[in-house]
Amino acid sequence: MKILKNIFPLFICALLFFSASGCAGKIKYTVRGQVADGESGKAVEGAVIAFRWFGFDHWPPGFEGSRNVDFYQDETVSDAGGRFEIPAFRFTECYMGVYKKGYVCWMSDKIFPGWKPRRDFEVKDGMSIRLEPFKDSYSKTDHARFTVFGMDVCVGVEGGRGTFERAIRHFRK
Repeated sequence: MKILKNIFPLFICALLFFSASGCAGKIKYTVRGQVADGESGKAVEGAVIAFRWFGFDHWPPGFEGSRNVDFYQDETVSDAGGRFEIPAFRFTECYMGVYKKGYVCWMSDKIFPGWKPRRDFEVKDGMSIRLEPFKDSYSKTDHARFTVFGMDVCVGVEGGRGTFERAIRHFRK
């Protein structure tokens, strides 16, 4: 009886957590940011920002049966001041890609060149994306692969008809 008395509150807490986790990601708010040139710091107008939000289907990540579930994806373009707004969702993950011709494609999970993992990405109000000008020493082929891979992650393999896809279309050749 004593064991049951101690386990019951834990059971109720777990039940509330799992039932709330299914809808917690749907709490939407707006995040504002800016795209700037990584060398000069000047605003970059016309950069395409693609983003894809996902959560986990009924199971905490890492447990058998858990899987990523996309629930929102969209694109936007930075204005004359390099500013952009995107919707954000609490308790979820986001992939994000930013591209403007003449710059290295920026991805939220990888860094070009080298495809190293990005560890400093966080969706937050006032975020700043610094685009590095493309250098002649970079491999155009490797950058094309990186950018197309990034588009597939941010927009989805089946996506590809939006602004981001049009901006990187020349890489597909």
